[in-house]
Amino acid sequence: MRTIGIFLLLAVVSGTAQLALAAVSPEETQKQNEFKKSYKGLEKEEDLKALAELEGAVDRSTWQLLTTVIQTSNFKDVRIEAFKLLANMPCRDQSLAQLLVQVFNNAKMNDFESRVAYAEHMRNCEFKYLICETLVEYGSKLRYPELITGYRRDNTAGYSGGNGTLGGDPNFGIKKQREEFEKFVEAFNKTTKANVAAKDKDSSMAFKRWWAESKVKILREDKELLEKYRQEDMAAANKNNPLLPKTAKKDEGKDEKPEEKKDAKDEKKS
Repeated sequence: MRTIGIFLLLAVVSGTAQLALAAVSPEETQKQNEFKKSYKGLEKEEDLKALAELEGAVDRSTWQLLTTVIQTSNFKDVRIEAFKLLANMPCRDQSLAQLLVQVFNNAKMNDFESRVAYAEHMRNCEFKYLICETLVEYGSKLRYPELITGYRRDNTAGYSGGNGTLGGDPNFGIKKQREEFEKFVEAFNKTTKANVAAKDKDSSMAFKRWWAESKVKILREDKELLEKYRQEDMAAANKNNPLLPKTAKKDEGKDEKPEEKKDAKDEKKS
């Protein structure tokens, strides 16, 4: 995707210090070790407890642990919890958003519930352009079909309804599609701050209409956020660089304030 290429270039420009591997803190190492001891992949409740050990983790090596859980766990609740923790991780460029998007796209086609949960949890990631672009693409492929009206149910007829039974309700499958669409719209609006609504069979077009109106603004916000973090990282690097001259403090070496001199003079007179 061309947009991803643009952002990867921006990440490089923002400074390689952010992307460089740093030593994992002792606290985070302990969190990871506790997780590895507890996580077995066999019992849902035990695996959820193991994931709780990673609360508050910040290092990218923890990203790898969480991503592995999402890719391999047989329990939907565990996958969703791991994704939630991943989406809450701090990141000063768009690389976390790119990872979240990849996980979202790699979810099984029939695992709609996980996709909706992923879409909602991605609201916690600061960089939104790639996320919004992906959710728009997915949402525009969903359908919100009209209900069938005016049919007469006849259990003796050889008609297979939407639920796969003779004489069944032809709206059974349609209602399921509409319900899924509504759930995704709710998650989409929470993450994107959009106001897409499920109204009629053309509702899926609303995703791309919103994107056409919003993408320039969201791209600008991401660029501004990236630049903000770049400036902060440069300032921190310069402050800790022993080769750079130290800037004297604003009031260092200055005489006492005029008010203080005046008070001292008045005190002497008295």
